[in-house]
Amino acid sequence: MKHHTNSIFGLGLSIVALVYLLGYKTHESSFSISDLFNRWDSKNLSLLNRKDSKDAFLCSEPNSFRKKFPSYKEPVYTDFCEPDCCDEKRVKSFDPCIDVTPSARGCIETSGPYLETAYLYWRSSIENLSVTSNLQQQSNIQIKETIKQVDYKYESGFKLGLGYNLFYDYWDIFANWTRLHTQPHSSWNSPNQLLTTSLLDPFQGSSIIRSSSVSSRGNLHFDTVDLELGRRLFLGRNLAIRPYAGLKGAWVTSRLNTSYVGISDPLFNSATVSLKNRNQGVGLRFGMQGRWDLGCSNFAILANVAGAVLWNNIKTRNDTNEFLPNGNLTLGGGSKHAHYRTLTPLVECFIGLDWGSCFYKKYYLGISAGYEMQFWWDYNTFFVAYRNTTMYDLKLHGLTATITIDF
Repeated sequence: MKHHTNSIFGLGLSIVALVYLLGYKTHESSFSISDLFNRWDSKNLSLLNRKDSKDAFLCSEPNSFRKKFPSYKEPVYTDFCEPDCCDEKRVKSFDPCIDVTPSARGCIETSGPYLETAYLYWRSSIENLSVTSNLQQQSNIQIKETIKQVDYKYESGFKLGLGYNLFYDYWDIFANWTRLHTQPHSSWNSPNQLLTTSLLDPFQGSSIIRSSSVSSRGNLHFDTVDLELGRRLFLGRNLAIRPYAGLKGAWVTSRLNTSYVGISDPLFNSATVSLKNRNQGVGLRFGMQGRWDLGCSNFAILANVAGAVLWNNIKTRNDTNEFLPNGNLTLGGGSKHAHYRTLTPLVECFIGLDWGSCFYKKYYLGISAGYEMQFWWDYNTFFVAYRNTTMYDLKLHGLTATITIDF
């Protein structure tokens, strides 16, 4: 007990000596812990706040310094910042003028709405969906089969975006609508009845049925909405990025109507197959935009990569009709449909060239063009296998030309 008493007495004596060293009087009513640390810093005793006299810091926003010294035109190296650059109430070990990355917004002083519109010249396709195939006898035991798919072509679409540059820490919010509607079609002919009826498999099993003429017409309605929260910031003198995160919604409907004529089957002579897949999904989306300025010019290289995982509500249907030579319906064919929910991932990529300039320190105009690609895994589901559904990837790619206006 005596040993503990001596320890406590020694600790108390040390505290009294420390208070006396810093100029405090025990009878003052204004004594506080914050005052103690302030006095400690003023005597350069703090380990967290001691700075070498040779240290110099670059304030990311030297406007406050220029207000005080208007003759300075270049970036100012200083060991202090005005309150509008740094918050004096922040923790001493954190200096926002050094540690916070500066904004890479088009006009850094601007906070307000901005518009973005883009012209799309994309090619969409449902990967590996075979409508028919051409069978050719190579020898007595070998047959060559050539798969035929619908010929998807490049078609026009658009994007419309509305954003707002927030004043708080230069964040921004952005909503974007993408629309692409296409109608691909293809046809094939073979007088020797060498074309298979691939889409009749759900009702005919694994038997090979051939036809002399096949025509197919597709229809894709692709609509998505993206909601983002991001911030443009500099990582270096010429490199800026914009990390963002948000939500993505998608409404995609795919149709494929195929007609088979001249079928070599004793029960029917022709058939039509109508496939429909409606996919509605919503999920999380995240990504990163990059901008590499080319020297002191207004030109830059742009790159963007994003990913999302959507919770999808899928409805798929197959309607098949078989006809006799006189045009009457047979008892074959039928209808199959399914309804289920699942998670599907997707990825988006873009690379291109950009030009941008700020006018009157308030308005910003940007023009960019480049190649964009989107890949949606297992996003189309059809009945093209006997009693089972089959999932197919959706791919979109092509030219994207964008105009951005900040005001």
